[in-house]
Parts: sequence; C-alpha cells; structure tokens
Amino acid sequence: MNKTNMISPKRLLVITDSHFIEKNGIFYTELQSDSSFWQRYLDVFDELIILGRIRKAVESDDLDQYLVSSRQGVRFLAIPEFVGVQGLASYWAEINKRYDEALDSVDAIIARTPGTILAALWWKIKSGMKPFAAEVVVNPSTAFLSEKNSLIGKLSSRFFTWMTRDICKNADGVSYVTSRVLHQQFPSGRSLGDMTRFESWYSTIDISDSFYIDQRERNKPSCITVAFSGQMNNLRKGQDIFLRTISILNERGVPVKAIMVGDGGMRPYLSDLADSLGLHDSIVFSGWIAGTKRVQRYISKADFFLLPSLSEGLPRCMIEAMASSVLCICSGADGMSELVDGCCIVSDNSPSHYADVIQYFWENWEEYSSELANQFATARQFNSSNMRTRRKSFYSELLARTCKQKQ
Repeated sequence: MNKTNMISPKRLLVITDSHFIEKNGIFYTELQSDSSFWQRYLDVFDELIILGRIRKAVESDDLDQYLVSSRQGVRFLAIPEFVGVQGLASYWAEINKRYDEALDSVDAIIARTPGTILAALWWKIKSGMKPFAAEVVVNPSTAFLSEKNSLIGKLSSRFFTWMTRDICKNADGVSYVTSRVLHQQFPSGRSLGDMTRFESWYSTIDISDSFYIDQRERNKPSCITVAFSGQMNNLRKGQDIFLRTISILNERGVPVKAIMVGDGGMRPYLSDLADSLGLHDSIVFSGWIAGTKRVQRYISKADFFLLPSLSEGLPRCMIEAMASSVLCICSGADGMSELVDGCCIVSDNSPSHYADVIQYFWENWEEYSSELANQFATARQFNSSNMRTRRKSFYSELLARTCKQKQ
C-alpha cells in the first residue's frame, strides 16, 4: 500500500535552527535545507512539520539566489526571525507556544543539535511525551571559540555543551555527523549502557555519483588557486587565517590566487583585511552562492581547499571539495580529522604552517597527486546511497518507537 494512502499518516516534527524566507506561501533558504533535503525524513515518515525561524520576504531579497525549501508533505511552523541568545530570550514564550501547537499532531520529534530553538524546548521534550531523536551536527564546546573573549560566548559554550550532553544521554536515539569524535565527547544513552536506546552516524551531505569530478591526473599549474567556502557571520571558520596564509605565500614568491565563496556580516572586515595584506589583485570574493552544484563550479577550479576552522562537525564543504578532486588542508578541528590526516592537518592553525604545506605540495606535485587520490577515495564513502541507507535505518528505528508507544 502506498504510504500516502494510509489511514493514519506518520508525522515528524523537525526542529532546526535554519533560517527561512516566505513569499506567497513558498519558503526559501540560503543553506542546505532545500526541498530535496527533506526527502531523507520523508523516506520513512509521511509528513513533516518544520519548526524554524521564518521572516517575510522584502523587496531587497533576490529570491533567485535562494533555494526553494517548500515541497509536498512539508509544512512550516513559523517562529519570528531572531539571532543569538538575546533573541532567544525575547521569543522564548513564542517558541514554546508554536511547539505546543504542533505536539498533538505529530508522532515523533527530531532535532538538529545544538540549537537555540531546542534550548527553549528541551525541558519539555525531555518529559518523554513523544519519541525523540537528536542529530548532533556540530561541537558546541568549540563552536564559540571565535567569541572566546566574550562573556556571552563563554556562557553559551558552557550551556550548549551541557545541554548537548544531556540530550545525548536522554534522547531515544542519537546520530552524529562524525563516526568517532563527537561520540566520545557527547556519549549517547546507548553507549552509556542503556540498550533500549539507539545510535548511529551519518553525514548530512547528499552526493550523487554525477557530482564526483575525477581530476586526480591534473598537471602542475603555473599559478595555484586556493579556495574557501562558508558563512562569514563570524570568524569561526578561520577566514582571517585563510587570508594571512595567502599573504605569506605571496611574500614567498609562490604564484597564488584565492577565492572565497560565502557572505555574511564579517565580509566587509575580511575585504578590508585582504586589502591591508596587499591581496587586492590576488583574491576574489564571490559572494553567497546557493546550491552545491553552483558552488562546485567555483571550487573545482581550485588546486587547494583551505579550511582553518576553529570548530566543525563534519564539514560538508570539505567533503564536496574532496569529491571535486581539490586537495584539502585543514586545522583538524573536531570531525575534520576523520577526513584527512598527515601533513594535511595543521593542528596549531598557524598561517605560516598552512603556507608551508601548500608550498610543499606545489613543489612536490607527485606527493600532491598521491594525497589527492587518497582524499578522493575518502569522499567516495559519503555517496548518497551509503548515507541514505544509514539515515533510513535510524529514522525507521524512531518510527518504530511511535508504534510501540501506542501499543
């Protein structure tokens, strides 16, 4: 029987910190939560209710640059747009009201954690009225390192670290974007000995076979290109370190160009920093580009992808670069150490050491080709078929809990 014809459709409440824009009943987003993203949940559940931050479109919004998130079987429950802890305090009551509205009509809850919206609801969810699973997508103990000198940053780090541990301990099921790193810091109830609970790992990424670009036999360029991709709302992804690395390579006489894909409140600062470092003719700021295939057109032209992040879960942008045959160099923070190893990890996050690694590979192109082949093989493990199988098994276990609860 087609599940859409079932007498009692199974509904899932998805709690996410994603931001959405609404116009004429159509919902849009800048990041990963486009219409295809929801299919992972719809493979098991019949209908979704998305609890997220939503604002009305304004005239200045170029919606052609956004991703459509609306689709059949998905309903959006709006929380007014807000940012940060101060915004959370302002809309605490509104968040709880919207959650209460949805609770009676859903069979289970899943939340992408850590999250500000979840912070307002965990005390209710923990009561166990509905089966609940958490998807741990980033490490809260490192996520606020870019704000380490801020009192709010320090308090936020401590609170969200505590909350994530409590969620993982008490949720019916927990999945992690890493296969090892986040499990160790935030153990699930199952790993703590409660065998009635369940656990898994999978990336949020969805790479089809057609996405992979095999450029492993590329020739050594006369001028190398180094790429970065990510939000620019803060310096958590080490964007300033990226720029200083390019500057050092320039000073050493290494022919280099750079591209930074992304946008955010820190972009003017980063643009000014690039100018002060003498990079005006060496770097391109592409602005925000929505959609992985569109981003790939930029990234795949690079020779290196540099991600000097202070905090990550398992960075999608890095896996996508590896799948495009672009050699990744990174800080090794959190899950990045599961993707690359050896000299491709610069654990002290030093611009001069990043420059050393990039210069070494440029001068030893056979080593570059060998490491590129290793990274391309790693990216193959994250193809959509493998990830979909793992996710479907996890969501099916959550659905089974709804059936047991009603017996």
